[in-house]
Amino acid sequence: MAVLIISHNLRLVFELSETVWILRHGRISGGRITAATSPEQVIRLVTGAN
Repeated sequence: MAVLIISHNLRLVFELSETVWILRHGRISGGRITAATSPEQVIRLVTGAN
């Protein structure tokens, strides 16, 4: 079963998801396995920071 959650609350996203897809300006900037990434890595994909 797939469930779509759209949220800026990363704590909630990490609690509820197995996979995270990140959008930046309406385009996919990356996908990550939640257990293998950190909120900081997700924020870098959201903001475009290297």
